Amino acid sequence: MVFESEKFENILVQCIESKNEHQFQYILDELRINPNKKLKCFDGLSTFEKILMTPDSRKLIEICVYNGCDFYKKNADGLYPLRYAVDSNCAENLITILKPYEGSFTPSCDDHFTGTQYSTIINEKFEEGNSYLHLLVNNMTEENCDELSKMFMAMVVNGCNVNSPNKRLETPFYLLLKNPIVDNNLINLN
Repeated sequence: MVFESEKFENILVQCIESKNEHQFQYILDELRINPNKKLKCFDGLSTFEKILMTPDSRKLIEICVYNGCDFYKKNADGLYPLRYAVDSNCAENLITILKPYEGSFTPSCDDHFTGTQYSTIINEKFEEGNSYLHLLVNNMTEENCDELSKMFMAMVVNGCNVNSPNKRLETPFYLLLKNPIVDNNLINLN
C-alpha cells in the first residue's frame, strides 16, 4: 500500500509540475482526492497550498476551488490560502483567488473595491505585525518588481490597507517610497 501511495504522489507531483489540468481533474474526480489534505510529497503542504505556490497555476487553482478548497479557511498552521498565493510571486495566482467572478481583472487605482468581503483576511497581520503588502514590498527585486507590483495593486483594489503599520511603525506605502527599485508609476495614485 505504501508503494501505491508513493506512486500516486509521484503522479500528482508530475501533474502539478506540468500543469496538466485534465489529469488533475481526473485525479480529483475519479480517485476522490481531497486537495486540502496535507501530503508528504509536498513537504507537508496540501495539494491546494502547493498549487497556490506554483507560478502560473490559474486553472489548477480554479479546479481546487471548484472541488471544495476554501479561501476563507485557515490551515492547521494558522495560515490562509492567500499567504501561499502571495508567496508564489505570481500575480495570476493571486488574482485567481481574489476575483469574485469570471470576468477579466485589470488592477488599477480607479477600480472599485471588488472584494471587500476579503478585508479581514487580506489585512491580516503576522510576523512582526507585517501584512501581505509588507511581504510583497520587502520581497521586491529588479527581476520581480513588475510582477509584485501587479500583486500589490490587486491587493489594494481588493481592500488591503497600504497605511497599516507593522511593529516598527512602517507602512507598506512608506516601504514603497523607500524602495529604490519601485517604479514611480506604482506610487502615483492619481
